[in-house]
Amino acid sequence: SDWMKKSKVGEGVFGTKSNRLGPSNGSRVLIAMLRMAMRSTCAIFNAGSIRGNKVYDDQEWFAWSDLKSEIPFHTMMTAVYLPGKVLQDTILHSRRFIYEHNPPVASGGYLHACDNIDWDYDTNTIRSIAGEPFDAEKQYLTAMPCDFFAGMDNHEPLLEWSKLQPRSIVNLEDLHETGREAKLLLVEMFSALIWLEMGSFESIDTNNDGYLTHEEIKARSIEVFGEDVSDIVVDSIMNVADLDNTGRISPLDMMVVQFVATDMIDHVCTHEELCVMKDVAIEVLGDNIASHDQLRSVVEKLKDVLDITGDGSINRKEAMQALGEVKRRSLL
Repeated sequence: SDWMKKSKVGEGVFGTKSNRLGPSNGSRVLIAMLRMAMRSTCAIFNAGSIRGNKVYDDQEWFAWSDLKSEIPFHTMMTAVYLPGKVLQDTILHSRRFIYEHNPPVASGGYLHACDNIDWDYDTNTIRSIAGEPFDAEKQYLTAMPCDFFAGMDNHEPLLEWSKLQPRSIVNLEDLHETGREAKLLLVEMFSALIWLEMGSFESIDTNNDGYLTHEEIKARSIEVFGEDVSDIVVDSIMNVADLDNTGRISPLDMMVVQFVATDMIDHVCTHEELCVMKDVAIEVLGDNIASHDQLRSVVEKLKDVLDITGDGSINRKEAMQALGEVKRRSLL
């Protein structure tokens, strides 16, 4: 355990160097983003699918080229409910090459865990998940590569558990059909989060026509993030919010993507959702909100987009389904 603690990249430094031999901040961050994008409680990811082997201490931005270098494969992700004991045993089993050899042996099967999994390197057990004490019997929604269930890296505890599950729970063919590519998940995650930094709708809509164009979004992106913003980044920012595929962004489009980005970060509870949507509406429309009644009308329109069951309430699952029905099936 002392060797593993020393192997961590320095505090505050983003990097994936030597991630087959132990934890790294960069791997942890990328997997945390996958967890957020998959809307799961926690996430695990194999070291062999993170290939950059680099420390990013001399650059300000993590670029598209960096992402392609770090995750070069078409790794498909899924999320399943795992018993806590299976999750813990699977992580420990993946790290056996480090514990059983001196010096440790690098392994592409080494499982990195997201920030929600608090691993105790002294006892090699999970202390807590998502801030709650670990429960070996509890079911945790866990994001991971689909190919783990096909035997990739031979994660024995996971495979043994999956053999006992009905096809409705673990079906490799279905997992691949419904899986999401990790690299694209991260692109869309970053693109959605960028909208939280873009300011109000009015500040972007420079010609005041009530819609945001590619040129206006690019201009605002450069104002916020600097001249190095590329067209591919602007395209991703645009596409993630263009719900009806019109090539322009309405105030409602912007509110929806900001609501989803907020929910990705905080997993907004049902009783908090209305307040969050109001905050999003105010952020998007700024001074264009003339009255409480107008704000209520805007929020109702947002609820209409997100509430596919028609029961008047919105939870995270409905928000995901609603956005998929509108257009952005790939967003979540």
